[in-house]
Amino acid sequence: MEEVEVTGFESDGIDLISPLSPEFDSRADALSPPEMSDIAKDAKPYVVIVSNKTSCNIVAFTMSLSNFEGKAMPNPLFYSYPPAAVEQQIFMAPNAVGSTGLDFGDRSEAGIPPGGQRLIGLGFSIPAMRPKFEAQPGVADWDDDRMWNWVVSTTREFVARIKSQGRGITGIRIKLDAVIFDDGLLIGPDTNDQLRRHLQGAVKARQNLYRKFVDSLDRGALVDELFSQPEEGANDFSDIFRLDAIGTVNVLRRRNGNDKIRQVLQQAILKEPFVIHRK
Repeated sequence: MEEVEVTGFESDGIDLISPLSPEFDSRADALSPPEMSDIAKDAKPYVVIVSNKTSCNIVAFTMSLSNFEGKAMPNPLFYSYPPAAVEQQIFMAPNAVGSTGLDFGDRSEAGIPPGGQRLIGLGFSIPAMRPKFEAQPGVADWDDDRMWNWVVSTTREFVARIKSQGRGITGIRIKLDAVIFDDGLLIGPDTNDQLRRHLQGAVKARQNLYRKFVDSLDRGALVDELFSQPEEGANDFSDIFRLDAIGTVNVLRRRNGNDKIRQVLQQAILKEPFVIHRK
């Protein structure tokens, strides 16, 4: 087994639990569905647990990933060229920002609550629970079981690629780079202002879309018309955030129906702007 060096923000109450820790396997079992916890244990050393010992919800963080040899870090999505030798991995839960009290569904990231932990794959995602995919009408063949089996098999393939690419690596370093809490407090270097820009962009895209839909409905627009508008492609991160926001609104519509969507979107609009700040 490769060596693993982990560096959290221990003095601020945020720890990283190494995959080589004696407690890791039992914690992985408790933090993910059985199929995923088995994959996570097989993925060692490319997994870590983030532990929140603070009194606030963690809504975003970045980790820097590197290895002892200075080689490119394994990544299942890279084929023809290598990624950087030091990579940044981002976790964000934009729907957890603000106290809206709204249920965004179990596929929405809820952050890491006070006293909570989260199992993180390096280069792949590990859901905290088996989600309900809420398949749309007309795609009955892709029911929850089939979707879940696809997610599990794809994740297992990703891990196999990562382990294959990692041959010859004797150790890896996992280091927290920045953390943002639900009150907007940011701690850590936040290299290249990456985490602040990404979370701010994701929250802004959602809030703009919620307001746009509520305003359109108040002016007499029909729900079906709003949701039938063609979606433009993604050319940069702002487009990605916009498309992600559209996906969130579609989920809220499926969960609540046309009759309640305006009320739900109004509830999703933050009463106060979300401002990311340092102490």
